[in-house]
Amino acid sequence: MNTKEITSASVIKALDERQNLKAQIEEMTAKIKELEASIESEIGQGTFHCNGYSITCLDKDTTRFDTTRFKAEQPEVYAEYCKTSTVHSFTVRELTK
Repeated sequence: MNTKEITSASVIKALDERQNLKAQIEEMTAKIKELEASIESEIGQGTFHCNGYSITCLDKDTTRFDTTRFKAEQPEVYAEYCKTSTVHSFTVRELTK
C-alpha cells in the first residue's frame, strides 16, 4: 500500500477535533463508570425506582459459543460455516513523533 501525505488544513483541523472529542468521550465514560459504581454500591442488587429512573442491577448468566475452541477442534466444519464479506474500514492512529 502506498501511503500519501495529506496537508489539507480542513483534514488536519478535523483530525485534531476528532482527537479532542475522543479524549472527552474517554473522560466522560470514566466518570459515568464511577457514578454507576457508586450507585450500585449504595443500592445493591435488584430493580429500583428513583426520581423517574428505573435502575436494574443483577448478575445474569450468559451462554456464548466458543468459536476459538470450535475452530481448533473442528476446522473443517468451522470452514463450512464461515463466509467472507467486504467491510469498509476507517482507522486513525497517532504516529509517534
